[in-house]
Amino acid sequence: MAEEVILLTGASGYVGGRLRPILAASGRRLRCLVRSPGILTGVAIGLLSVACGSTENEADGRSAQAATAIAESKPAGNLYFPKDLNFVAVSLVDSVSLRYRLLLTSAPDSLVFAPSEALFAIRADSVADLQNIHTYSSENADYNVSAANIPAALQAQPVRRKKALFFTALKPIVSFHNSILDARHRRLARLAEQAEVAAVDEQFIADMSKLYRLKAMPTHRDTLRELLVKVGPIPLSLALAQAAIESGWGSSRFSQQGNNLYGQRIWSKKAGGIVAKGAKDARFRLASFPTIAASVRSYMHNLNSHPAYQTLRKERALLRRQGEAITGEALAGGLMAYSTRGEDYIDDVRQMIRHNNLQDLDTRVD
Repeated sequence: MAEEVILLTGASGYVGGRLRPILAASGRRLRCLVRSPGILTGVAIGLLSVACGSTENEADGRSAQAATAIAESKPAGNLYFPKDLNFVAVSLVDSVSLRYRLLLTSAPDSLVFAPSEALFAIRADSVADLQNIHTYSSENADYNVSAANIPAALQAQPVRRKKALFFTALKPIVSFHNSILDARHRRLARLAEQAEVAAVDEQFIADMSKLYRLKAMPTHRDTLRELLVKVGPIPLSLALAQAAIESGWGSSRFSQQGNNLYGQRIWSKKAGGIVAKGAKDARFRLASFPTIAASVRSYMHNLNSHPAYQTLRKERALLRRQGEAITGEALAGGLMAYSTRGEDYIDDVRQMIRHNNLQDLDTRVD
C-alpha cells in the first residue's frame, strides 16, 4: 500500500497557510499546490513537496474534475494529481459556512465537508492541557490552534488563575471569528463604493443576505447598507464577559456537556440538545456544540442577525461612523432581550468588564 500523501491546494492562502503546519505535524507526506514555489521557500523543509499549478475553475466546478483526475491520474484543467496521492484536502473557505472541502481518493465521487473549528481544536482533559494549548498557540500564532472545551478541573483552581485561563482559552477563538467578520464587513464596504457589482460579488451579497436574515431589498446599494449594519465584529470584552456570566466560568452543565458558553437555546420540543433541569416540557432545549469555538461563533451570529439585538448593531454602526472605539460597555446596552433580568443583566455585564479590566482589550475599529 502506498504511503499516504496529502495534497493541500491554496497552501499559501489564508486558510491553507494555517492548515499546512497542522497537516505537516501529522507526520504524513504533504504536497502543496501553489502558483509559485517561491511562496513556500523555507517552510517545513523535508515535509513539503511543492507542485506548481493554478486553475481558472471555481471551487464547485473543480471538485468533479479533481475527483476524476485522482481516479485516473490525469490532468484536470491544468491541475495534475500524482498516482501516489491517497488523500486530498482542498482548503476552500466558504464565505458563509467557513468549511473545507475534502476529497478522498478511495471514494473520488464523494465529498466530505469539515468545519474549520474541528480541524483547529484540541481537546483539553485537564488544566495542564489547557495551559499547554495556550503555550503552543502563543508560540505558533499562525497555526490557529485553540482548546475544544473547558475542562471541569478548571473550577478547582484559585479564582485568579481560573479566570485567567478561562479568558486565555477564549481570546484566540473570539479574535479568529472577529477577523472573519471584519473581513466580510470590509468587503461589503468596498462593494458599497463601487458603481457596478461583478457576478462573484453578487453571489457574495446573496450569501450574506441569506446568512444574516435580510429580506429582499430594491437595490444592491440598499442591501449593502443594511448588511454593513448587521455584519461586524463583536467586542472582545463583551464576548468574554458574557461567556463568564452565562457559563459560570465554564462550570455550568450546559458548558460541560455541550460546550454551550452563552446559554443558546433551540426553540423546539423535537430539537436535539440538552434539556434544562425542571423544564422537561419546555419548548426549548439548550444547544450542544462540538467545540467552544462553535458556541462562540453561534453567539456572535446571534447578536449580528437576531431582530432582538438591532439596538446593539445600530450603536456599533454609530460608533464606527464617528470613528470611536467599539466597546463592550457601549454595546452591552443592546442586550435587554438577552436575559429576563433586563437592565440588571446589562449592569452585570458591564461590571464584569470593568472588574476584570476587559475594556483594555477593545480597540478602535476602522
